[in-house]
Amino acid sequence: MKFCAVLLLCLKSLVCSAQDLTSIIDPSMMNSKIWTGNSDYNVDGHPFLIDSWCLGAVSTISGQKFLGVNVKLDTHRGVLLVKAGNVVNSVNKEMVEGFEFIFDSEDFYFQKTELGYVRIVYSDKSIVVVLPKKKLKEAQLSNGYNSTTKAVKDKLVEASLNYISIDDGRTWSKVTSKKDLYAILDTKKLERVSDNGKIRVKEIDDLVEVMRQYDSQ
Repeated sequence: MKFCAVLLLCLKSLVCSAQDLTSIIDPSMMNSKIWTGNSDYNVDGHPFLIDSWCLGAVSTISGQKFLGVNVKLDTHRGVLLVKAGNVVNSVNKEMVEGFEFIFDSEDFYFQKTELGYVRIVYSDKSIVVVLPKKKLKEAQLSNGYNSTTKAVKDKLVEASLNYISIDDGRTWSKVTSKKDLYAILDTKKLERVSDNGKIRVKEIDDLVEVMRQYDSQ
């Protein structure tokens, strides 16, 4: 499938080291900028998909694959961070085709789309992806006994979204309920997938299983 071509391309592309990647991401060339840390996040929680550096690989739009790269995904801003030594850079999306890593024995594959960086969780006739996202929940203000206003910190909360595509990633449809699937898919085929009339899509694993059975028809 064209959408997953980045994963196949990675196997055939010019494989480079993490140091090679740092040599082509240069803030002066406007393809990245030095990241100064969480100082601009004066909030509870962290903006990352995983709050630790993960060793993985980054594929560029030029067809190069860089191995042994420490990566983090800022899911609030949708920015990929890479680390070499003590220097951390946020990489412009225009430069990246996709990236991957393993965390806690689980494979994570990401590709750049019009939605942003999405995690590919299923790819066959249809594609299921997760758009990792955290949103800022503003603090509530409360009045204390002395009639002064007490401010509570803003916090970052989970707001990831699930999407499917049935046209090889050209268009994406958000799925939050079975009504969304009925609006997108063939009703008769979907009915054959249902479990006594029930279709569960709240959890990503449930959505993947629905689409797996749908594609098998």
